[in-house]
Amino acid sequence: MKRSVNILKILPPDLPTLLHRPRLHNLLEKNKNKKLILILGQAAQGKTTLAACYVKTSKIPFAWLNLDPSDSEPIALYRLIIQSLQYVLKEVDLSPLLYEFRGTIYPKSMISIFQKVADFISKNVPNPIYLVLDGLDHLSRNPLPFQCLQTLMKNLPPNVHLIMCSRETPPLSFEFQQLKIRQEALVLSNEDLAFTLQEVKDFFHQVKNISLDEDQASKIYHATEGWVGGLILISEYLLRQKEFLKEKDIIRELPETFNKEIFQYFGKEILSSQPKEVQQFLLKSSMMDVIEPHFAKELFEVENTEEILRDHTRKNLFVHSFYDEKRGWLFRYHPMFRNFLKSKYITEATDEERSSLLLKAGSLYEKKGELENAIKYFLEAKAYPQAIPLIERLGMDLLRKGRKSDLTSWMDLLPEDLFQENPWLLLYRAMVKQFMGGQENVISFQNAYRLFQKNNETKGELISLAQLISTSVQTGNHLFSIPPLIKKAEDLLESVEDSAYPYERATLWYCMGQAYLLAEGDIRKGLQACENAYVISKGILDIPLQAYALVSSALGFICVGEFIRAEEAYQKFETLAQKIDPHKELKTMGIMVSCILSLSLGKFEKAHHLSKLLQIEIEKYGFISMAAWVYEVTGYLRLMRQDLIDAKNIGLRYVSTARSLKNSFMIGLALRMLGLTHLQEKDLNKAREVIDQALYALSEEAPSRYHLNRARIISGLICHEIKEIERGERELNEALHYFSSISAHNSLVETHWALAFLKWDQEKREEAVLHLRRGFNIAAKKNYQYFYLFGKYYLARACLLAFELRVEEPADYIAKLLTSSLSPAVEEELKKLSKHSDPAIRKKVWEIRRTIHRSRVPRLRIETLGGFKVFYGDSLIEEREWVRKQPKQLLKAILSHGSSAILKEMLIEDLWPEERIKRAEDNFKTALQRLRVSIEPTMSHEFGSSYLHLHDNKISLDNELCQVDANQFLSLVKKGEKMEKKGNEKESLSFYVEALGIYQGDFLKEDLYSPWVDKKREELRNQYILLLHKTANLYDRQGSFKKAIECYKKVIEVDPLLEESYQKLMMLYSAKDLYNEALRTYEACMKILKKELRTKPDALTMAIYNKILEKSGSILTTKKPNRNRKK
Repeated sequence: MKRSVNILKILPPDLPTLLHRPRLHNLLEKNKNKKLILILGQAAQGKTTLAACYVKTSKIPFAWLNLDPSDSEPIALYRLIIQSLQYVLKEVDLSPLLYEFRGTIYPKSMISIFQKVADFISKNVPNPIYLVLDGLDHLSRNPLPFQCLQTLMKNLPPNVHLIMCSRETPPLSFEFQQLKIRQEALVLSNEDLAFTLQEVKDFFHQVKNISLDEDQASKIYHATEGWVGGLILISEYLLRQKEFLKEKDIIRELPETFNKEIFQYFGKEILSSQPKEVQQFLLKSSMMDVIEPHFAKELFEVENTEEILRDHTRKNLFVHSFYDEKRGWLFRYHPMFRNFLKSKYITEATDEERSSLLLKAGSLYEKKGELENAIKYFLEAKAYPQAIPLIERLGMDLLRKGRKSDLTSWMDLLPEDLFQENPWLLLYRAMVKQFMGGQENVISFQNAYRLFQKNNETKGELISLAQLISTSVQTGNHLFSIPPLIKKAEDLLESVEDSAYPYERATLWYCMGQAYLLAEGDIRKGLQACENAYVISKGILDIPLQAYALVSSALGFICVGEFIRAEEAYQKFETLAQKIDPHKELKTMGIMVSCILSLSLGKFEKAHHLSKLLQIEIEKYGFISMAAWVYEVTGYLRLMRQDLIDAKNIGLRYVSTARSLKNSFMIGLALRMLGLTHLQEKDLNKAREVIDQALYALSEEAPSRYHLNRARIISGLICHEIKEIERGERELNEALHYFSSISAHNSLVETHWALAFLKWDQEKREEAVLHLRRGFNIAAKKNYQYFYLFGKYYLARACLLAFELRVEEPADYIAKLLTSSLSPAVEEELKKLSKHSDPAIRKKVWEIRRTIHRSRVPRLRIETLGGFKVFYGDSLIEEREWVRKQPKQLLKAILSHGSSAILKEMLIEDLWPEERIKRAEDNFKTALQRLRVSIEPTMSHEFGSSYLHLHDNKISLDNELCQVDANQFLSLVKKGEKMEKKGNEKESLSFYVEALGIYQGDFLKEDLYSPWVDKKREELRNQYILLLHKTANLYDRQGSFKKAIECYKKVIEVDPLLEESYQKLMMLYSAKDLYNEALRTYEACMKILKKELRTKPDALTMAIYNKILEKSGSILTTKKPNRNRKK
């Protein structure tokens, strides 16, 4: 080809440093066989780089075209395509294609010439090749060049793939959408090309050698929305400033320090190319987050707003469109482009012009009923008289929806002097800081309440009084006494009609519930108040308020020891919370209550996990008033583990934190926990001092009757230790009276036990027994397992004292406590009690000690199916560890007879049939003793064998401690059969499959010459075969053909002469038209029967065989019997 070539137009761009983008490269690779890959994106979005990077790393050759406006002429475009292809396909002569230009060429005839190009390529280019057209948007929007490309694309052979890059969407004459519908084209958009957060980090690190942490990368990503051009400009700026700002967080100062460069780019590349009226529209409309064309038309008085926006969207000029079902097509600017437009508008327009436009926007939005948008523009215009009434209307709704940040953003824009005499503004500002403020919040709520009373606004009175009560309780700062506030609330609720202000009434009931629970101590009233709040909020479908009421109810039920009801309330709360995106305060409260509930139930691992989660949530959201609760839970967890040093350190930090918050209530709780820690350390003087401080804080500084009386229980225990009997009785009787009045069952138990200790100190046996009995009866009825004020030490003391004083009624419950978590703490005391003068006590103590001993003995696991093995815990008992041969044989005999209640004489007959009776019995005793030693090397002399029991001449393996695979197998089969009878095939199949997994071979297969094994072995093998048939049948009914086949094959492996299995297998194969497999199965059956039994398949097998031959189209030829054969 002799013609001159502009080499720059057919070479791809030079890419000195490539960023491999696996996400997009994999997408292109996946779609490489499609006719067209169209890459659409705004300026500097990485279109060309992506295409070049992809084709350069591909093994397929490519022809590249850099298009410009001159290529809009079809002849120029045609020649450029030929030149580009010739540059790559040097072995193919494309010069004949240029001869098409001899004579006059009319524009429309060019379309047919592009057809000839496609035909020529089809004949002469057999191998794959990419044809890349970069800059498609440079072609004029005249239909002709695109029709030519359409013709070329339509007729190119499958081995030639087009890749096109364009800023603009091609005109309709280029029918790429049809290809997309037929899945013959891949179209990448701005969203696809935009860098992800990870790609942003990779770009800066790999290409620019700038390391960003997660926060820095996130800021850049959100500022640019992954726009490649923005990333390049930022990276260049950072590289220039790197040395100068080495120690400075320059990322934090973007975009302020970066605006100049980015603004120069947008001004030169985008704005300056637009007509003056379009420029003005772009500048003014930048004030809007989202542009609605009809609204913008009215606001800016520009008729063709939608046309301008659509044109910019089509050209990918940093305007994006999206569809809203209610509002139609909407538009928004790229954040960096909008920032440029806003800054330029602020510079060029006067303050008066901007304020006028903002005020007009707010008024139009208010007229449309879009009040949040109206507030936004009124506040930006500093039109406070217009904004405040709307804030008053919407504020409570935003709070109910958990949108505190939105309300806060409005509050922050209002001057301080506007708050002083506006109760709604005071109320809202305090409510958004409810869990983060302190004393100032209490004062704000009080001032708001006073103003609402003055203005006679009942709605405001209800909500402000509710918040005043709640915040006073939460902060522990009783600036205003709680009982008078509760009385005001009761009177206010009584004066309001039941149908009026339901949300506000429900909120006040909920806050009163909090006050009753945490301050007043009337827990039952608190639960009723929470119930009222729940019912009202349920009636108005307010899910968050229902959830708040339920989580507080759960806390109330914990206080009175009704843990089942607490769990029910909490489960309801969790169900509701899943229906909504819970407020962060609500979520944190839920974690806190669940944590306290887990601790109360003795679920320490769960409580520990939740305490960590609670700490994370509190630190994340800055909930200062909740911070101390983390210490409350973690401190008691350390006490439970007897980690007293750590518990004391936590207690000291707890006190310090509560004092720094000036929260008298939390100070009281912290001192109470610290006092308990000193008591468990036996530092009794310190315990007395600290508990006295706790009693003062909880009675005088922040009165809380419930927690005060819980502190009195600890004080009673201290009095027991230091023998201050009179004071101890006085304080515990006060606690007893209070806990009885609210039916707080768990606290009543601890109070009765503490009183029992004091009575026993005074040698008042009957009174001590009375309190022990009452305490244990309540505890047994409620099935309490843990008491976190008593801990393990005092709980064990109570149990042992009950034994010593012969408290009979709840003896089983006491024994259960002693044999579970308390066992390490009571062993020495139990040993002493085992020498008690009362035989009944000695017997009961022996039983408890034996149960404790058994709880520590490893499980014995015995395998008999497929080979004999015995495991002591996880350790295999090796052959050398068996004391002679006879013990192992004795164990096998026991297993062969079912492991339970086997007559001694039967075992003697099996193992020593020839011996005389006396000799055989001696052998049995010796073998039994050796067997016990072999399987339990550390056997206790006091409690005997844990695994083997001989009673009334009958020997048994311990059901609880011994696990025998054969017994497990039979048990699972029974469970499966039971489920199958009920029609629950899925459940029965799971049992059957588990049983089949256990059966690894015949029972004691190595003992082929022990006749006492044969019966059990045959029984188990038959059960196994029957089980395989049952399982195959269930699989067949479920359509699991392959699994059913495997089951029948296993039957044949176990019993090759069982003809029924062959029959089932043949029918299954036949049903799936696998006739060859079915016939092979018949042949196998015939051969084995002939070989082993010298017989033929029965009539049913033959009938199945004939039916299969008939279905498969074969003819059965039956050999006639040879009459001359010798009989």
